[in-house]
Amino acid sequence: MQITLPYGSQSISFSPEFKLNKDKVIVPNYISKLSDFEAILNKALENPIGSEPLPELLKKSNRIAILLDDITRPGPKKQVVTFLVRYLIKYGIKKSDILIMFATGLHRKHTYSEWEYMLGSKILSEFRVMDHDPDGEYRYFGETKRGTPVEINKLVADADITIGVSYLGIHDFAGYTGGAKIILPGVSSRRSVQINHVLSLDERSQPGVADGNPAREDMEEAAKLFGYDFSINIPLNYNEEPVGIYAGDFIKAHRQGIGQVDFMYKIKVDKKVDVIFVSAGGFPNDISLYHASRALVYCSNVIREGGTLVLISECKEGIGNSDTEEIIKKYDNNIEEITDHLRMHYTIGKWVGWKILSYAEKFDIIVVSDKIDEEIFTKTKIKISKNISKALEFVYKKHGKEFDYLIIPYGNVTLPII
Repeated sequence: MQITLPYGSQSISFSPEFKLNKDKVIVPNYISKLSDFEAILNKALENPIGSEPLPELLKKSNRIAILLDDITRPGPKKQVVTFLVRYLIKYGIKKSDILIMFATGLHRKHTYSEWEYMLGSKILSEFRVMDHDPDGEYRYFGETKRGTPVEINKLVADADITIGVSYLGIHDFAGYTGGAKIILPGVSSRRSVQINHVLSLDERSQPGVADGNPAREDMEEAAKLFGYDFSINIPLNYNEEPVGIYAGDFIKAHRQGIGQVDFMYKIKVDKKVDVIFVSAGGFPNDISLYHASRALVYCSNVIREGGTLVLISECKEGIGNSDTEEIIKKYDNNIEEITDHLRMHYTIGKWVGWKILSYAEKFDIIVVSDKIDEEIFTKTKIKISKNISKALEFVYKKHGKEFDYLIIPYGNVTLPII
């Protein structure tokens, strides 16, 4: 019997020499897409969770800011925005008073064709659409108890009502996407984002954890200080189809929605294992090691110290981030020095490099890729294998033919838990 795992736009297959047990192959649970998306969205706006209905909020409002995830997050943006602007106009909001902003945080700006892909030409021609600028003008709303300055894009701050539309899924260190995250980092200043993101170094800032997660709680405190009005959170199945809409208070609606996310993507396993074979999910999720690292983060808690993790990832763009590559190239058994550096000079790319190197101190990592440059990893404990056969040779030599294992075909979304 063969094992087949996504790899780029194709797949990698191998016949294991260990006993194959189908219960050791873990995949997300499936939920069918919503049957009548617009009717359910309308109901969510008028019967929200923990807040006034949107029509009530609109009675005392003129200027509206609609915040959207950027292109790195999936979701039915065009469908939601098209419905939402019609809805706002029905309740007396003028087109000229509606701002649509992509909450890009510190991500790059979009091209016009990307805007068109996400929203369509009609929306672009009729409404003011822009990307957030983390280095632009902002308004100050105080400081969180963890010391993060709450500096929000001036155009968003000047709106009477802020409506955020978010994909709701698992996040590497904020626990989950959605909710307050569209405010911080979404439309916050560079300084705000960098100070908040240092909290990703805290071991409590874990994927699939909301309450008690310092990074998430700091984001929520910032959103509260700003006065975030109305949050729309949309979980997707692994086909990226909407399966629910949780709207209203940015914490209460978010927490209700993550129950559905947990059902789909948190998969219970019996115990930690010796070996994990994990695919980053194929293209575009394995386009670079930077993108594929999510699969490492998600399954790191179910591998034994001293075990072996085999990451199947094409990485046709190599490392994919200059900061990540710099951290890896300069590594010299100095995890603590990198940690101290991050506290003062944080970037997401550096954090990804630090995270990968930290894992490599605890268990062996073999990246199966025929595209990545193995010279980059000379100073590290990470191994690059041009094919699955070489990776298997290492596994069999180290662990023999009998060992506890897991096989995870979609490591980009699957969060195994004990």
